Amino acid sequence: MEPVFESVEAFTPEEFARFVGEREAKGDIHHYELLHGRIVMMPPAGWPHGSAEALVLIRLGTIVSAKNLGRVLGSSQGFLLPSGDVVEPDASFVSKRRWASAPAPRKGQFLQVVPDLLVEIVSPKTALGTGGRSWASTSTTACASTG
Repeated sequence: MEPVFESVEAFTPEEFARFVGEREAKGDIHHYELLHGRIVMMPPAGWPHGSAEALVLIRLGTIVSAKNLGRVLGSSQGFLLPSGDVVEPDASFVSKRRWASAPAPRKGQFLQVVPDLLVEIVSPKTALGTGGRSWASTSTTACASTG
């Protein structure tokens, strides 16, 4: 499945944040990411995507909470990566060390921290589109480079 929308022109992270804010104000339920300066929108995922996401969050959250390792975040959390990409993984983990060294979160803004772990659920529907593959290499590089 191809993206429903992919911008032709390039956007900065600031322009992207304004774009998303305007869409949300109009009741838009789609999820957007900024990949290599281009806005990409995919439709909401179908079954069993949400169930798989919930299982990942439950299992990851249980371990992280029990060991007090950091924070687990769901699919609505956007991350502004050092590359300028803004991604919204299905699940993510940020260690206490990384969280403490990142800029303080600002309400309503994308987090400016590279998660230690990004999870993207790939289904037959998403595997044919971007399905996270576009940002996977960017995110892996960003994670490695922030040590």
